[in-house]
Amino acid sequence: MRGSISGGVSGIVKHIPGHGRAEVDSHESLPIIDNCLNDLLSREFSPFIQLRFAAAAMTGHLLFPKLDQTHPVTFSKKIINDIIRNLIKFEGILLSDDLSMNALSGSIGDRYISALEAGCDVGLHCNGNVQEMELIAKACPGTNEVSKSRIKVFLKKVADVSDNREISEINELKASLREGLKGFFNLT
Repeated sequence: MRGSISGGVSGIVKHIPGHGRAEVDSHESLPIIDNCLNDLLSREFSPFIQLRFAAAAMTGHLLFPKLDQTHPVTFSKKIINDIIRNLIKFEGILLSDDLSMNALSGSIGDRYISALEAGCDVGLHCNGNVQEMELIAKACPGTNEVSKSRIKVFLKKVADVSDNREISEINELKASLREGLKGFFNLT
């Protein structure tokens, strides 16, 4: 990662807080990692603690029942806040894994809303299904205030990540993001 950063490329750490003991593929079903916090700290979480200063990280669609019995990481306020943000101390941009994966249940719109409400800065939809993208867009007005708040935080993080860029590049990027999202989220 240091080599990438020194070359001007900011990598994304994944899948936070750790996919190591997963016995199933989260593209197909929800992995359940039923270990206690101390075990998770020594194995799954350890690499992420070392990489906590990364610019961005991607959640894993995993269930840690001893941390949150009902919500996979991507939808868990408890895991995102208590573990990823406070215990691991990750402060960068947090992206969901692909929200169309079979590990998750619920409509695609509900998945997107749940990821943002749990604390993800960006909800990813990667399969290219236009109908699903339209459903996500229709679901967004229901999270208007949450979306505005998350986008403002995201824009600040983008600027923070871009510290080595010229100020004009940062302002151009922020303006472009704001303009692109303005109508969609009613940002002012």
